[in-house]
Amino acid sequence: MLAIELWGAIARDWEKPLVTDFRHDWVFNVLEDLQSYALRNGLPRLADAADHTLTVARAELAQAARLAAEKPRQDD
Repeated sequence: MLAIELWGAIARDWEKPLVTDFRHDWVFNVLEDLQSYALRNGLPRLADAADHTLTVARAELAQAARLAAEKPRQDD
Protein backbone atom coordinates (compact mmCIF):
# COMPACT_ATOMS: atom_id res chain seq x y z
CA MET A 1 0.00 0.00 0.00
CA LEU A 2 2.80 2.42 0.87
CA ALA A 3 4.40 1.81 -2.53
CA ILE A 4 1.15 2.67 -4.29
CA GLU A 5 0.79 5.86 -2.27
CA LEU A 6 4.40 6.79 -2.92
CA TRP A 7 4.11 6.24 -6.67
CA GLY A 8 0.91 8.27 -6.67
CA ALA A 9 2.82 11.11 -5.00
CA ILE A 10 5.62 10.78 -7.54
CA ALA A 11 3.15 10.92 -10.42
CA ARG A 12 1.47 14.03 -8.95
CA ASP A 13 4.81 15.70 -8.31
CA TRP A 14 6.50 14.75 -11.56
CA GLU A 15 5.81 17.98 -13.43
CA LYS A 16 5.89 20.31 -10.45
CA PRO A 17 9.10 22.21 -9.78
CA LEU A 18 11.29 20.67 -7.14
CA VAL A 19 11.45 22.67 -3.96
CA THR A 20 15.09 22.66 -2.97
CA ASP A 21 16.06 22.37 0.65
CA PHE A 22 19.82 22.75 0.78
CA ARG A 23 20.04 20.70 3.97
CA HIS A 24 19.39 17.63 1.82
CA ASP A 25 21.74 18.36 -1.09
CA TRP A 26 24.41 16.02 0.26
CA VAL A 27 22.01 13.08 -0.06
CA PHE A 28 21.43 13.82 -3.72
CA ASN A 29 25.16 14.22 -4.29
CA VAL A 30 25.88 10.82 -2.73
CA LEU A 31 23.16 9.09 -4.74
CA GLU A 32 24.29 10.76 -7.98
CA ASP A 33 27.88 9.71 -7.26
CA LEU A 34 26.73 6.15 -6.59
CA GLN A 35 24.80 6.11 -9.85
CA SER A 36 27.82 7.41 -11.79
CA TYR A 37 30.10 4.86 -10.14
CA ALA A 38 27.69 2.06 -11.00
CA LEU A 39 27.42 3.13 -14.64
CA ARG A 40 31.21 3.42 -15.02
CA ASN A 41 31.75 0.00 -13.50
CA GLY A 42 29.15 -2.04 -15.33
CA LEU A 43 26.65 -2.28 -12.47
CA PRO A 44 23.36 -1.48 -14.22
CA ARG A 45 21.06 -2.76 -11.45
CA LEU A 46 22.83 -0.62 -8.89
CA ALA A 47 22.62 2.39 -11.25
CA ASP A 48 18.87 1.76 -11.68
CA ALA A 49 18.41 1.43 -7.93
CA ALA A 50 20.25 4.72 -7.33
CA ASP A 51 18.10 6.40 -9.99
CA HIS A 52 14.93 5.02 -8.39
CA THR A 53 16.10 6.20 -4.97
CA LEU A 54 16.79 9.69 -6.34
CA THR A 55 13.27 9.82 -7.75
CA VAL A 56 11.73 8.72 -4.46
CA ALA A 57 13.86 11.15 -2.43
CA ARG A 58 12.92 14.08 -4.67
CA ALA A 59 9.22 13.24 -4.49
CA GLU A 60 9.21 12.78 -0.72
CA LEU A 61 11.18 15.93 -0.02
CA ALA A 62 8.99 17.96 -2.39
CA GLN A 63 5.89 16.61 -0.67
CA ALA A 64 7.32 17.35 2.78
CA ALA A 65 8.16 20.91 1.70
CA ARG A 66 4.63 21.46 0.38
CA LEU A 67 3.09 20.10 3.57
CA ALA A 68 5.32 22.36 5.66
CA ALA A 69 4.35 25.35 3.52
CA GLU A 70 0.64 24.54 3.88
CA LYS A 71 0.81 24.04 7.64
CA PRO A 72 -0.66 27.01 9.47
CA ARG A 73 1.94 28.91 11.44
CA GLN A 74 1.28 29.42 15.08
CA ASP A 75 2.43 32.78 16.34
CA ASP A 76 3.86 32.67 19.84
